[in-house]
Amino acid sequence: MAALRKAGSWLQGSGWAETLVQADVASQGTANSFLKAAHVTRTRRGHQITAATLNILQHKAYGKYTENAQSDGHEPLEFGVWCHQRAECCPQFQYWATTLNLEQSIFMFLADEITDTPHVTSTILDGPAVVEMFKPGGSRAFQEYSTAVFIPYIESQLEYRSRLDLVWDCYLKSGSLKATVRCNRGKGIRRRVTASGPLPSNWQNFLSNSDNKEEVFSFLSEQVMQLVVKESKQLVVTDKKQVLTVPPRKDTANLAPCNHEEADTRMMVHAADALECGHRRILIRTVGTDVVILAVALANEWSEVLDELWLTFGTGKNRRYIAAHQIAKALGPEKSRALPVFHAIMGCDTVSAFAGHSKKAAWATWNAFPEVTTAFLSLASTPSELPDGVLSTLERFTVLLYDRTSTCCDVNVLRKKLFSRK
Repeated sequence: MAALRKAGSWLQGSGWAETLVQADVASQGTANSFLKAAHVTRTRRGHQITAATLNILQHKAYGKYTENAQSDGHEPLEFGVWCHQRAECCPQFQYWATTLNLEQSIFMFLADEITDTPHVTSTILDGPAVVEMFKPGGSRAFQEYSTAVFIPYIESQLEYRSRLDLVWDCYLKSGSLKATVRCNRGKGIRRRVTASGPLPSNWQNFLSNSDNKEEVFSFLSEQVMQLVVKESKQLVVTDKKQVLTVPPRKDTANLAPCNHEEADTRMMVHAADALECGHRRILIRTVGTDVVILAVALANEWSEVLDELWLTFGTGKNRRYIAAHQIAKALGPEKSRALPVFHAIMGCDTVSAFAGHSKKAAWATWNAFPEVTTAFLSLASTPSELPDGVLSTLERFTVLLYDRTSTCCDVNVLRKKLFSRK
């Protein structure tokens, strides 16, 4: 960030922002934001375009000089010597040559940052999280948001991976488990999503409307599918219950049709498919703790073929990486497999949490009462059935959650005792 701001300070007043606007690289507002590095990914892309252009122009000028020198019967100077000579006699050449050197130094610095990230071959993006994370900024229309904000991020993620999955939520018209949750979040103003349509002034309010989100997700999927992907790369994008791939895949039976509403669980389907396609190191980009729980269970299930499964949260200096494969190894097979059931019982998206008792307290109770692991595993194996003894074990676990010293096995008896103490 500081390096990009330094470059912006150097280019202030040079006409750089105006040139980007004239070249249709960015709008006036977006180009001006590059000077302050308001958005790291977009700013870096602006500098990448500038560096590439300066390098091309520099070599074209040297090529013309070489032709003239040879036609005059002179031996051309080496490229480095010629650049130094031109810089001494032409202030404008010196300024832009210095700019090119500065930007190349920044790219080397950013490359060093990139090498600190886990080395993976496949990345899975939580689409709704990306849209929430990257706000429109100075963009005025949906097409501009896609071109200046969303697509550059997708390209940057695909640049260092051989496979990229973009997974969206699926909005069911009836029978949705998330209907109540979404209703409680409020309902924003309905706005049609078209390429030339103006962006809403309140991005969060716009995204609180499920119809808006469904349309913008479809629009962005269409934009992503227009990307030119190298032969060695693969792009997988969900489209409601179906999937789209570049290059086209004949067999997508592992991925579609898929009736998962949430990208959280659907990303696990894509991770499993990536493993079957030979990817042993996978990164999931998300913002939800639910995904961490599911990833640990997945890492345990596929431990024989999986090398690394990483999750990443946050951006910039706040970015954090979590090694799901290491957590699964530390917990062991049984606890890793039982973890999603524990998480669901203690409170998740569609299940209420126990009042006044955090997951940290519940975890301590699990460690003190390991017998409940068998009940969790039973539910993990047959979630639609409740074998004998499972319910009584869960009741005992709940009792210990509220009173570690209690000898009760009945939740109602404990409730009476707790009430009597007041």
